[in-house]
Amino acid sequence: PEQVIEAVRAFHQRVVPIVFRHNGAVDKFLGDGIMAVFGAPEKQPDDARDAVLCAVEVLDTVDRWSVDRVARGYIPVTVGLGIHYGPVIQGNVGIEDRLEFTTLGDTVNLASRLEGMTRQHGAGILISRGTLEAAERSNPLPPEIRSRCRDLGYLPIAGHEAPIDVIAIDRRKEKT
Repeated sequence: PEQVIEAVRAFHQRVVPIVFRHNGAVDKFLGDGIMAVFGAPEKQPDDARDAVLCAVEVLDTVDRWSVDRVARGYIPVTVGLGIHYGPVIQGNVGIEDRLEFTTLGDTVNLASRLEGMTRQHGAGILISRGTLEAAERSNPLPPEIRSRCRDLGYLPIAGHEAPIDVIAIDRRKEKT
């Protein structure tokens, strides 16, 4: 149990500063995961771009950490990230003695579903095409990130009526 908690804390110590550096906020810790939000409560022009750049940095950081862990005899770690851009609802939920500020809505649910599909599609990050378009409205993503994008086309999403146009952002290729 101590090793598990130590690994989860080490993950959080690596990821949370990345979220903050990209103007995000940690909505909640989800066991060995994190829900981060961008542009809430105040929307900014580069929220989608910040979210994508953050996700790529998280993916690359965790992948490097995993290589280091394996070299030291520990089990590898991996991460999958899902991003969707759109309106959300924020507020306190729970009961009077146990309120928690959180972010809700279809945007959050879709991002969660995309995260859950990353392994199925062999991708580190899955984003909706709408997120990619929003991320590039003010400034194109760096070519190094664009070169890692792979169009998966329209995919059915559990709990969502219509298929969503999905883009995978693949893990960085190892240099040989």
